[in-house]
Amino acid sequence: MKARFFNGDLATYMVVLALMLVISLNSCSGGGSDDPVPIVPPVVPTVMPPVAVIKPAINVGLNSATLVAKFIPNGDNVTVSFEYKTKESTDWVTNTLPTKYSGKDSIKVTLDLSNLTLNTEYNVRIKVVNKAGTVTSDVTSFKTYGVTDYDGNMYHLVTIGTQTWLQENLKTTHFANGDLIPNVTDNAAWVALTTPGYCYYDNDPKNGPIRGCLYNFYVAFDSRGFIKGYHVATADEWETLSRYNESAYGNDVWGSLRAAPPIWNGNNKSGFSVLKSGWRDDTFVNQHACFWTSTPYGPNSGEDIWFWDRGGDVGACSGRMVGEAIRLIKN
Repeated sequence: MKARFFNGDLATYMVVLALMLVISLNSCSGGGSDDPVPIVPPVVPTVMPPVAVIKPAINVGLNSATLVAKFIPNGDNVTVSFEYKTKESTDWVTNTLPTKYSGKDSIKVTLDLSNLTLNTEYNVRIKVVNKAGTVTSDVTSFKTYGVTDYDGNMYHLVTIGTQTWLQENLKTTHFANGDLIPNVTDNAAWVALTTPGYCYYDNDPKNGPIRGCLYNFYVAFDSRGFIKGYHVATADEWETLSRYNESAYGNDVWGSLRAAPPIWNGNNKSGFSVLKSGWRDDTFVNQHACFWTSTPYGPNSGEDIWFWDRGGDVGACSGRMVGEAIRLIKN
């Protein structure tokens, strides 16, 4: 075999020379064939990193929640762990799932948590480990509830200054002792009421979970109450809330109390989360939110607070037939 001049670097020349030697040896080996044996390079498998996505928690309760995630193993014997912590904590709690996962298809996993703290925000993420390494998802969060009413509706709590309020409008259809509050849908019957009554905005139950219920004067001033340890706020307690937010946020006092877009037009810096719940007398009006206080204004009326699109007004008078939302405050 004639040597050929190689116009390359020394390392490449040495590789080519070695290959020529192998081919030459193979061609000289037994078997009677002059054809060289082809050299097949080894196949190096490529391991892709896993994919990990955390989803919103479901079945959130007073002290429990179900964590949800999806992932792609991209390998065999893949380990999956949920990690969670309170928002203020720096230490993650790790719960590794007992199953080892394999394959390249998306897999959904869940983890039921219990013994959580009431009314507490938690951060959650998922960690997936395969031969290519460890992948940690983004972080999502959820908040456990603080109290529940007779119907089982759950409410978050928010502390503003020295006061602790329900963060959502009241939704119950019963007093705390289990007595039913009648649902009155007819406009004429509603205006004529001299006893407790409630309705949903526009008489649509779908509005209940978000807006809460609208109640008349006789519900708001009833001594049976709704949740033990909480009461319908007085006009003075609403004034205290307003003054605290004014000192904290200045001219933005009303914006700090209203929910942020797209729910309403505030910024909700206080966390009070007022939404446009509307009101009712002989018709429904959706342009603002208004709440009953437990302070009577006169013999034929109650007293309420209004959150208008352009501002707020504490102590406005409402007739007893008007339907308004209720926010409870801790005793």
